[in-house]
Formats: sequence, C-alpha cells, structure tokens
Amino acid sequence: MAFKLDFTRVEILGGLFNKYSFLANRFEEADPQFKAVSEIVRRIGGEEAFIAVVGTALVSYMLSLRGEEHWFLLAKYSKEFSNGVLLLEKFVEESPSLRFNRKTRLNRVKIFANRIVPIIREEKYSLLKDLRRLHSILYKGLSVNPDAKTIVFAVKMAYYVAKALGLKGALPKDISIPVDHRVCLVSLTSGIIRDLENNNWGRRANILRNRNPSIVRTAWHKVSSISCIPAISIDTVLWLVGGCIEKCRYRYHCSIECSADLIGGLDELELLEELVCELKP
Repeated sequence: MAFKLDFTRVEILGGLFNKYSFLANRFEEADPQFKAVSEIVRRIGGEEAFIAVVGTALVSYMLSLRGEEHWFLLAKYSKEFSNGVLLLEKFVEESPSLRFNRKTRLNRVKIFANRIVPIIREEKYSLLKDLRRLHSILYKGLSVNPDAKTIVFAVKMAYYVAKALGLKGALPKDISIPVDHRVCLVSLTSGIIRDLENNNWGRRANILRNRNPSIVRTAWHKVSSISCIPAISIDTVLWLVGGCIEKCRYRYHCSIECSADLIGGLDELELLEELVCELKP
C-alpha cells in the first residue's frame, strides 16, 4: 500500500490551524490526559509527578485500554504511591492497560530510573522549562531515535506537567508529532496523506503507522511550520477530534458535537465546524 503526501492539503490545513490557533489551548485543557496529569500533580507534587508521568509515557504503546482510561488509572494509583519511581514501577507491574510486553516495559522503566531520574532529581523544574533539553536527555539516555513515538510523547506529557504547575516554557517547534493510531487515522481522513483506498480507515491507519510513520511526521511538521503551532499541540487536536470521528463512525455532525462537548459545549459548534469538516473523511 503506497502512501503519498498531498501538498495542497498541507497548505489548506496549515492555514486552517493558523486561523484556529486559539483553540489549541482549549483542546489541551480539555484533554483527559492533561486532566489526569493535573490530578497527579495535585496529589504527589510536581517533581514526583514529573518522574511518574514521563516514565509512564515512555512505555505507553500497544495499550490494552483506551489512552484516556490508561492515564486515569495512573491518576488512581497516585492515591496510594507518592514516590514517583515507586508509582511508576507499581503501575507498569500491575496496570491492565500494559499487560502486553510487560517485561520489556519494566526493563525500560529500570533504564529510565537509573539513567534519567537522577538528572530529573538534580535539575528539577529547569527541565520542564527546557523541553528541548529533556528531549535530548530522553532519547540519548534510552539510546533510541529522537522521533520515536514514546520519546516525543514523553516530552508532550512533561509539557502537561509544566502546564499543570503553571510553569512558563514554550513547546519546541522542531519536535515531531507522536505518530499513533489516531494521528494516522486523521492523516488519512483529512486527505493530507492519500492512498488508493477510501474505506477501512482504521485498518489503513494501522498500516500507515507501522509502515510509514515518517510521512506522517513530515506532513504535520509542514502544517506546523505554516500555522506556527508546535506539532505537539497539533497532536492534541488531532488526537481528540480523531477520537470523536472514530467514536461517531465518521459521521460529520456527530463528530462536531462530540468535539464541541470536549472543549466546552454547543457554543463552540460554529468554531469547530470548519475544522472538523477538513479533518473528517
């Protein structure tokens, strides 16, 4: 299956995200993942939450539950464990969302605890204000590609910790979008990436994610450049709207109403109509 980048759609979506750039923050604050992170920060404090949240992000792939449920489970665990490393270890050992490849995930947690947690303990919030440096520490410490999905996702979740703490620090614009199922789905339904089929969106999204994640990163990097919105912020919009599109089985008006409900209510319908129209099939 050959995938191609549609440069006309890149221009259209770049202009659209620029037009609605003010909605990015609304989507971030509505993101269930941000709500879960905020709850963890309130319970165990910023430094411990930083460790637990980033460590969890590094093993958040091939989940057995929806992403929203996965992060709220971590928040639930934070009621019992106030130490970030202990919270992370217990969660990865026991969470039903991580039942596949648990041994591999625990090995990564061990590397994270040994190589990266001491740096976090030493530098504390300065790393939350310098997410580019955190990105470098993560991919070098784990000896993986800088664009690896879990690495860039961990940077996004660290940004959420900073946001929950009220710390000022801009998202780096040169860090790639985390390529997961929903981002691939919306990449196809929006037409920014095309193939020869026009159905079975979910199956094709999985094929795209596994075979050609680089074209997805390229597409949304170009949209980010045009819109001046960091790719990681665009990811939040795609992830939430993509969830609505999938939940609504690709029905237009249902997807709009679902997205509006996420960010505040029916008053946002007009604002979201054009956005969802360009992201849906």
